[in-house]
Amino acid sequence: MKAEFFTPALTIFDHAGQIDYEGNRRLIKHLIDNNIDGIVPLGSTGEFTSLSYEEKKSFLDFYLSEVSGQVKVLPGTGCQRFDETVDLSNFALKKGAEAVLVIGQYYYGMTQADVFHYYDKLAKEIDGPMYLYNYPERTGMDFEPETVLKLVSSNANIVGMKESVGSFAHTRNIMACLQKDYPHFKMYSGFDDQFLDNIDYGGCGSIGAISNLLPDLCSSWVKAKNQDDFESIVKIKQKIHRLMPLYQIETNCSGLYKAILKARGLNISTVTQFPFESVSKASIDQALKLIESIMTD
Repeated sequence: MKAEFFTPALTIFDHAGQIDYEGNRRLIKHLIDNNIDGIVPLGSTGEFTSLSYEEKKSFLDFYLSEVSGQVKVLPGTGCQRFDETVDLSNFALKKGAEAVLVIGQYYYGMTQADVFHYYDKLAKEIDGPMYLYNYPERTGMDFEPETVLKLVSSNANIVGMKESVGSFAHTRNIMACLQKDYPHFKMYSGFDDQFLDNIDYGGCGSIGAISNLLPDLCSSWVKAKNQDDFESIVKIKQKIHRLMPLYQIETNCSGLYKAILKARGLNISTVTQFPFESVSKASIDQALKLIESIMTD
């Protein structure tokens, strides 16, 4: 498949903690101008858990109107309430979303039978394409390859998946299970440094948060891969691997990434939702120093 890189976009808030539509408009322009393939609003980096259903709906209405088909939009529509997940998903699809990305249920433990039951019912009530989203570190649930295969074979509108897992072997096993009967299933890795592995095993690429900060680097990686420019592929791979510590500097990277963008010239608010509203100057300095050292090599 053709390589792609999507951005799980930050959500910009004003100083009262409300959605800052002008700030989000600037971020969208920043991503599109730097040739990112698609945007995922209301993903993990977008602090979706801090927003009410109505806020999410208004935000997606704005987002899809603002992007207006310039790039693909794959919004996160997972909510704790099943009916809200269905309603928000169908709303986004009617507004022009490429598909919807649905995080698994969190808090309650789920067996594989529970996972199938949840997503099977969900797929049958969503009026368009959807992606499974696996993030076991955050949800406490996981997908076994056989469960994904059963879901895909039972629901034609389950067209892809995002895997945010530490070991790419997990993703590879799912892809191997689906490849024979469902070669067009779209698999994305949730970490930037798994981009090449994902593509090499038949996936589409990554939905990685570093692309908020350096969308031009990520889009250049996509171009290099699609053109078989081996020298550039390796050079960018080395930079991405060295940038991965950006995820670990703060417990929640969203606030840090906003501060980095502002320090690097994007006029946005750096407000992050409680309890992660404070980012230390030392963390910002460390991140900026790391980026500068890598990007000037």
